[in-house]
Amino acid sequence: SVSHGKASTYLPVIELLKDYFEITPEDDTRRRREKVTGRLLTLDRTLEDTLPYLFALLGIVEGEDPLAQMDEQVKRRRTQEAIKRLVLRGSLNQPVVIIFEDLHWVDDETQALLNVLADSIANARVLLLVNYRPEYRHDWGHRTYYTQLRLDPLGKESAEAMLTALLPQSPLPLGEGQGEGAGTVDELAALKRLITEKTQGNPFFMEEIVQALFEEGALERAETVRLIKPLDQIRIPTSVQAVLSARIDRLPAEEKALLQTLAVIGTVFSERLVKQVVLPP
Repeated sequence: SVSHGKASTYLPVIELLKDYFEITPEDDTRRRREKVTGRLLTLDRTLEDTLPYLFALLGIVEGEDPLAQMDEQVKRRRTQEAIKRLVLRGSLNQPVVIIFEDLHWVDDETQALLNVLADSIANARVLLLVNYRPEYRHDWGHRTYYTQLRLDPLGKESAEAMLTALLPQSPLPLGEGQGEGAGTVDELAALKRLITEKTQGNPFFMEEIVQALFEEGALERAETVRLIKPLDQIRIPTSVQAVLSARIDRLPAEEKALLQTLAVIGTVFSERLVKQVVLPP
């Protein structure tokens, strides 16, 4: 799911189905229908009656839509049933793993489908793996086949171990023989403590801050890492968003404009589409 996805019905489901049927941006409507039909009927010909619902969901209906006059609630239920049947039938051939990320942004229709799947996979060879922020709520907890793994921030020792891997220290003072302004081992250790404090053990945030410090010239990597700027001149961003914003601000104007254009297109796109959008005719 994406941050604007609550207003986009079935957005993550559509992306999941495109991946399953190997649909690419270059495929026209006819080719997409062929891919869906071919794979579905190869899996099980009894699934043929699900095709109209999958075509409608993927926006590849040709001619008059056979579902146009159907009651919306009936259509909704049968669409969910079609996807459920596809998943369960596939699990008879081999174990199936379905992954949904960022459910705190999920739309209502996708949530309804997830509820249907959660009710249907107790005895199936299906692993439904989801992640979400603490504010997301669901009612799956009472099921015997439901397991929750809480991803807490790294503890002090784990955070130190990660930063040691990202910032390997020299056994000698880092300023020795390296010119004025190079930091010492103690200063690098102090920087690690500062990063741990600012990020509160969030591993992604820690990694992004280290990368940002290299990009802005505060750190330099040779055989080991050396601190270039004095510690009191280093400013640690307060959020991942601030790190990424600063990184974007350092880009040349043309690259920033390209990035803004790609952000409008979406998170997945082909090289051909990019060329059509950004290159002059």
